[in-house]
Amino acid sequence: MQVIIQGDGINLRDGLKAHIEKEVSKLHRFYDRLMEADVVLEGKLHQKAAKIRLQLPRETLVASDTTESFETSVDSAVNKLTEQLKRHKEKLRNH
Repeated sequence: MQVIIQGDGINLRDGLKAHIEKEVSKLHRFYDRLMEADVVLEGKLHQKAAKIRLQLPRETLVASDTTESFETSVDSAVNKLTEQLKRHKEKLRNH
């Protein structure tokens, strides 16, 4: 799976990039046909937003969150995507 990280007006440090790639790669455990993850970070003084778009075959899942740090926002968005992937996989099993 390819992970694309974009920072809107943000200087992305290597530690943050490594954290994002580590967290997003965990999603592969729940669904092995992930194609691409597009992570967009936006930040203001005390609001750090992370939006993750996950590309699957024939479907796209999106999750986002805003907290006081990029790491926490990414973790929360990944947790939301984990739940979406579980529901998606269950839906596929029932058909």
